Amino acid sequence: MRRSLILILLALPVIIVVALLASGQGKPEAIVPLEVELGTSFSPAYAESLGLNPREAFGAILDEFKFHCVRLPLYWDRAEPENGQFDFSELEWYLQEAARRGVSVVLSLGYRNFRYPECYPPDWVNNLDNTKFEEELLELLAVATSRFAGGSYGQAVEAWQVENEPFDLPLFRRWCRRLPSDLLEREIEVVRANDPFQRPIILTFGGEILFRSLWRGTMEKADIIGVSFYPRATFPLGGPLVQTYRLGILSPRNIIKERQFAENLGKEFWVVEMQAEPWRDVPESMSPELLKENYDLLLSFGGARRIYFWGAEWWYAEKLSGHGEIWVAAKELIAP
Repeated sequence: MRRSLILILLALPVIIVVALLASGQGKPEAIVPLEVELGTSFSPAYAESLGLNPREAFGAILDEFKFHCVRLPLYWDRAEPENGQFDFSELEWYLQEAARRGVSVVLSLGYRNFRYPECYPPDWVNNLDNTKFEEELLELLAVATSRFAGGSYGQAVEAWQVENEPFDLPLFRRWCRRLPSDLLEREIEVVRANDPFQRPIILTFGGEILFRSLWRGTMEKADIIGVSFYPRATFPLGGPLVQTYRLGILSPRNIIKERQFAENLGKEFWVVEMQAEPWRDVPESMSPELLKENYDLLLSFGGARRIYFWGAEWWYAEKLSGHGEIWVAAKELIAP
């Protein structure tokens, strides 16, 4: 393991240089979609970390902004705290509230899920060998998909997200288990087998989309490809803020090429995380003005069929703390 980490660290400068030279942002090559559907991701765990009542926050966000859609996580440690003892009551409440408002849900399933620490294994999973781990993970997906595919919950669920950014380089998620391509493909098969309505399946990618050709075969098994969009960020090892889409040939991300890659595979293209909160608590990375600037920048690159804002929980926390400027700016942008 130590040797692998050393090799990764030695190779990282070369990887970064090659990626930067290969991914310069070009001029917009696609028109803005006539109808962009707007949504948000919501994490009860993140809302709690901000000191919020997550149910109150969820209702306030949906009622204020009238989002078309929301992305919700099924965190494994909350859903199966003891082996074989499933508890879906938390997620059931959020699905019912979304359905009551006519908001469609993308349900994110798997070992990896959105928001730090990015993977959410129950304690009893940590000491399992890879074979047993994979068996338990596939069982979770089978049980959860069967539970939420039909009935009143099925009215809200429109698509399944299988894992979250599963191909992130090990350096960036070194505390998480690596998910091999064949396991991810088996996860997709399990979800399809347990959904009689064959809802679309989403695979999501972050910065590692630069190496997208390595996972082309797995991506072909999905219906929708979702990416993140963070116009102001730091590199994984820190440093100053970088305007990731405005460095010309040195831009580490290229939303146009990412969309073209998805469309060349015949997949719908979504932005599942559009930066709308500070990057790693760097205050100057977000403001009411930058929120609009980020959205306009995404549209100038051709946009996406669907865009999920990232940070609505933070908006609500700011509002409750007496700093409602970002809440007001978001409402003007989303529901003018």
